[in-house]
Amino acid sequence: MTCLIIALGLAGGCGGGGRTPGASQSPPAPAPEASSAPGQSPGSSTAHSLTSPESGQTPSGGGIVARDDLIDPRPLAWESWTQIDETTIEVTLTTGPQSCVGVSATVTEDADTVTIDLAEGAIPGADGDCPAMALRTTLRVTLDEPLGDRSVTQAEQR
Repeated sequence: MTCLIIALGLAGGCGGGGRTPGASQSPPAPAPEASSAPGQSPGSSTAHSLTSPESGQTPSGGGIVARDDLIDPRPLAWESWTQIDETTIEVTLTTGPQSCVGVSATVTEDADTVTIDLAEGAIPGADGDCPAMALRTTLRVTLDEPLGDRSVTQAEQR
């Protein structure tokens, strides 16, 4: 019971409110129709998945690395985002221990919006004895083009 109380405290951010000081944050919302970027047809966008060359690799700056080998992935909402540089966004999320649970990321970019969608699922080889705990962590994603004045959003979670 004590572990559960501690885990719930981590998931709630221990009073931090889920917002990084000075960070931009957009509420989850469906991506709006956007005008086309140069060289794209109207309404078109670019999507790419982010994967780690090595499972379990830690990115610079800490946090976790996206995986592409998840078992039974399901949508996962992120809580806030911070712009690290022109083409790097770091999202804050709550997930399970890396020994059992992995996260994948898909980034869709158009002229007005960057949509970052996450999914979590079991990792291959994880035994069935995974602790039930929620851990707050971060994941960095790299954009194809500089963020500029585009909004950052995620798909509406069902």
